[in-house]
Amino acid sequence: LVGVASTSPPTELYRNDHGHQLALQALSSAAMLAACLFTVYFVTMRYVIRPLSKVETAVSEIGAGNFQARINPDSVHAHDEMKSLSEHVNEMAEELDSLHQNLEDKIAQRTEQLAEANSMLVKQAEELENVNQQLQADDRYKSHYFTMMSHELRTPLTAIRAYIDILKDSSCDHEQKADMLEMIQANTISLSKLVNNILDSARLEAGAVKLEISTVDATDLINELARTLEPLARAKCIDLKRRADGEVPLFLADENKLMHILENLGSNAIKYSTEGGRVLIRVYHDKPTDTIRFDVIDNGSGIPEDEQQMVFEKFRQTESSMSRPVSGSGLGLALAKEYTELHGGTILVRSKPGEGSIFTVCLPYRKPDFELEWEEAQ
Repeated sequence: LVGVASTSPPTELYRNDHGHQLALQALSSAAMLAACLFTVYFVTMRYVIRPLSKVETAVSEIGAGNFQARINPDSVHAHDEMKSLSEHVNEMAEELDSLHQNLEDKIAQRTEQLAEANSMLVKQAEELENVNQQLQADDRYKSHYFTMMSHELRTPLTAIRAYIDILKDSSCDHEQKADMLEMIQANTISLSKLVNNILDSARLEAGAVKLEISTVDATDLINELARTLEPLARAKCIDLKRRADGEVPLFLADENKLMHILENLGSNAIKYSTEGGRVLIRVYHDKPTDTIRFDVIDNGSGIPEDEQQMVFEKFRQTESSMSRPVSGSGLGLALAKEYTELHGGTILVRSKPGEGSIFTVCLPYRKPDFELEWEEAQ
């Protein structure tokens, strides 16, 4: 053994360097961890939290009733599952919006239908009320009409019976008997006309009346009418005249019903005229309208303007007619109007109280086919 050599490295330096290395590694690890955490936070905020926040906002708005709310996936950088979730939310919002719109349309439609139904019900209620009032008025008029008709029927029957009782008395001379027979005949004619009016009115309401068309000579018609009305006019000293203005051609009509129309108008004119009055029956061909017109003109009491159309209605009497000292069944003018309308014509009235009335029957001119009539006669 020569000797022993002993070496000893400096450990202090190594320890210091090792501590420095540990500090660097710890700092590097902390920086790496911070970077990782920041990256995770940024990625989570950008691709998870913000899209979820948008989804939450949209769902809240949809829940509050705003079905127009939508999510734009590109504006929130939604990808994959978040993009799919956003699209599903948008689809759900569209379906809810569509359902809500359909529901609102149906509600609006139902509301409109209910409003229309309510309006219709109100209108029907008003119509029913009007019909009810009309029915009540008609019932009153019918009651009054039947009372009046009973009186009208009883009057000539009572007169006829009274004159017959007087005729049984042999003390009456020949002249008195002749006068009574004439009165019985007049009352019989009046009663017959009244019954015929009632029957004609019933036939018209049943639709059983038809026109029997023939060729009519207007001049012959008014001459025959004047002969029929002459006794009634003479009894009241009425100046009854007839006139044909211009050349009146032959025309087609139901002569019997036309005579019935003019008889009713003429007898009314005489009835409501004072003694010594005037009645004119005029016929003419109105070329501008191509109608045959009959005017019945009197200078009687006249009719107020607000009552002129009422005179053609059944079961009605005007206030002024009820106050007159003459009576009537109220069917004559109604029948005249319906017969005129069966011919396709119209009946007009012009009147002023105290100045008289003008009743005009307008019939469309229908030219006779004489060749066809000749062939039928052959």
